Amino acid sequence: MKVIVDARNVTRTGIGTYTKNLVKGLLECKRLPLDIALAGKPEDIERSFGRDVKIIPLSDSIYSLREQVDTFFMELRSKGDFDLVHYLNYNKSFFSVMPYVVTVHDLIQFRFGYSSKVKQVLGKMVLQNTVKNAKAVICVSNFVRNELLDFCKIDESKVFVVYNPVPKISYSDSEEEDNFTKPFKIYVLCVGNRKPHKNFGVVVRALELLKDKYPELGLVIVGKKFEEYDYLDKLVEASQVRERVLLLEGVPYAYLSFLYKNAILTVSPSLYEGFGFVPFESLKFDTLPLISDIPVSRELFFSMDEDVFFDPHSPTDLASKIELFMNNDELRDKKKKLLSKYLDY
Repeated sequence: MKVIVDARNVTRTGIGTYTKNLVKGLLECKRLPLDIALAGKPEDIERSFGRDVKIIPLSDSIYSLREQVDTFFMELRSKGDFDLVHYLNYNKSFFSVMPYVVTVHDLIQFRFGYSSKVKQVLGKMVLQNTVKNAKAVICVSNFVRNELLDFCKIDESKVFVVYNPVPKISYSDSEEEDNFTKPFKIYVLCVGNRKPHKNFGVVVRALELLKDKYPELGLVIVGKKFEEYDYLDKLVEASQVRERVLLLEGVPYAYLSFLYKNAILTVSPSLYEGFGFVPFESLKFDTLPLISDIPVSRELFFSMDEDVFFDPHSPTDLASKIELFMNNDELRDKKKKLLSKYLDY
């Protein structure tokens, strides 16, 4: 089977990780006779997968009129040469001339109002049209599947749940590690883009509650921001712990690995996720994650003890969990061992 995979988002966080993991898995697949071509910006695809892959040039002007035109003509040019397109997000042309499947990661655009009302209405029309006419719809969790079926009127028999693969992370002690120094003697790590639903403010507030008892404890937040001076910059600057919070962007993978590996804990405080890679990445580096108590977390870590979950609206609850685990190596190791079984789901 000849398949076009939509790789326009390969450089982004979240969906970019999904794109890389999926494409690498398909390219390495020996069980199925697949002929894969990747649609997107050639330079981004070559940087991610090398020069040996088949590339169909396609602009990355997502959520735009140009996207509607470009994806339609990409299909029109490819019809007859390929059997199927796999769109890795629902944003595509309203009109299709090829059969396709689509992955839906979340409905955050509609739940948190990150775009204007006009764009939300248009986005909902595109989403409904895309999933209605798809041969199959892949959701990354049951939580997303249930939300999608509630949001769109579609045949539920063609909506399938396929969990995201746990990222293949390989990192070992090396000379490169000697170039890095820990930003704080003891620190908690957060990773993710800085949109408000990521809720990093609750971690800053929790650190304020712990500052007098644990003056050596710091907080490192790694993630892309979307404004030059955003809400998190303002919150940290006005906080009582601004000297103990480090905000980073564009961190090289080797240094991010170092930060994961040396953190006392990671914290995933999001108010909404379709899946969420960070707890799994944290476990890969043998660092215990504290996880926001939201529906998808309960789904993915379905039999885990209560003490690794915290109320994402409560700095007090989070502070108590941080204190519990940073002071008890034995308990921290026990929970890591229990959580690690989820790496093999």
